[in-house]
Amino acid sequence: MLITLSGSGNSENVIKATKVANKMNVKTLAVCGYDGGKLKQLSQSYVWIRSTDMQLCEDAQTVFGHIVMKSLCKDSLKI
Repeated sequence: MLITLSGSGNSENVIKATKVANKMNVKTLAVCGYDGGKLKQLSQSYVWIRSTDMQLCEDAQTVFGHIVMKSLCKDSLKI
């Protein structure tokens, strides 16, 4: 699975990576803000942060990253 982050949903390098992943039949999940941009349209799944404030979009992406990390490492981390 490819998980991508883009505040605007229009980061060209992230869009390119998503296109390649889609061609390789890799599942794609975007975490994007604003209107979701091209990334929301290209990704198989998305978490859409409905905000036009870049700081809030980035903060939500950080929280998302922490949730994923805690979920993946729940047995190996003793915090």
